[in-house]
Parts: sequence; C-alpha cells; structure tokens
Amino acid sequence: MDKINFQNGITPLNDTNLNQLQTNVENAINQKYVNITTGVEFETGRIIDGKKEYGKRIDCGKLPDNTYKDVETGLSNVNYLDWSGVATENTSSSGWPYKILAGDSSALPTVSISGNKLRIRTPSSAFTSYTGYVTFYYTKN
Repeated sequence: MDKINFQNGITPLNDTNLNQLQTNVENAINQKYVNITTGVEFETGRIIDGKKEYGKRIDCGKLPDNTYKDVETGLSNVNYLDWSGVATENTSSSGWPYKILAGDSSALPTVSISGNKLRIRTPSSAFTSYTGYVTFYYTKN
C-alpha cells in the first residue's frame, strides 16, 4: 500500500493522490473480515483496551423445538465484547433471516453464554426449520 502524507502540504491534493487515498482506505477496510470461515477464529483488526479483538462465527445447527440447546464455542479465557446472531430458514431460499436476541423473548430465538457454551432458546416450534449462527467478538485474557 502506497503511503500518502497530506500533513503540512507534503503531498498535494490532486485527482491522482485522492484516488490513491480512496484505494488505501478501501484496502484497509477490506483487509479484515475477509474469508471468515464458520468455526475458525479471525482477527477483526480492532484494538480494544490495548488488546486485539477477535471474532468467531458459530454454527448452532438446527434450532430447538420450543426449548433450548447448548452449543460448544471452543472459546475459553476470553472477554466477550459483543455478538450478533441470525436464524435462517433451511427449507426455502425465500425465508427471511431473524435476528437472535439476548435475554428473554416470547417471539424470537434468544442466546446466552456461560463459559465456553452458548445456549440458544426458541419460544415455539415455529423455528425448527431454521439454522442459527452466532458470531462472538472478544479479547483474550
């Protein structure tokens, strides 16, 4: 990546340099979060309180029928920072994904974490044709 320094007029602002700046910014944004493989830890490129932030996408499998199931994350000795989850329908390509929520919900799947397991709970049998995916973001202790 070519370096451009716009401080103190060292590099003039012109079309060529602005295009290079745009390319550099796009490359920096895209260099992380690429080739994410479910079940494999990845670096996010962020530093949180002096520590690298990591992510891991977990396949929760088929969602349970009006109950819960525990899924191994393979993570230990980490400080969870954030997460996102989605439930996608297996039987139809037209199924709209549902967000998986934290805490309790009478309408949507929820997730909680304890140690190295996540617990995914469904409020009804309406989600048995769905597969859940949860991505955790964390630093290592």
